[in-house]
Amino acid sequence: MAATHEDRNAALSPGVAIKAPCRAASIGTLTLSAEQTVDGVACVSGDRVLAKDQSNPIDNGIYAVSTGSWTREPDFDGTRDVVEGTIIPVNQGTTNADTLWRVTNTGTIVFGTTSLTFERAVVNDSNSVSFLQSGTGAVTRTVQSKERDVVSVFDFMTAAHIADVLAG
Repeated sequence: MAATHEDRNAALSPGVAIKAPCRAASIGTLTLSAEQTVDGVACVSGDRVLAKDQSNPIDNGIYAVSTGSWTREPDFDGTRDVVEGTIIPVNQGTTNADTLWRVTNTGTIVFGTTSLTFERAVVNDSNSVSFLQSGTGAVTRTVQSKERDVVSVFDFMTAAHIADVLAG
């Protein structure tokens, strides 16, 4: 059931903002029926799953796992439940553990009509961000990997300047 009242001060539905966490999130199209493994997690009846990669994006959303057909969760099944920026936490998974997902749709969302789209909402640690140092032959690595380097004055010099310093 969709939220039926609004916060009078902010004119916001209590159903939007941050949703209750999902156990797992999809990494591809899911069959929205029966208990199954989602992103390496054995999801059973009653688990919440974020289906964000359906071949038909109209079917994206938060579902309750069931031995039969899955149903949308009550906080993600009505027009007033979801807006641009709604956040969905995901607790487990080989790929999506400890992530947050953000609804990117603008305008009114109508379930069964609107193609729902999601993006990763925030970076949860320095191992999730890529870093590409400038210069020829630079290799992409994580910020965490770069942070583990020893800081040297050579990090702030050009190759020509380093050659001059080393030459004496």
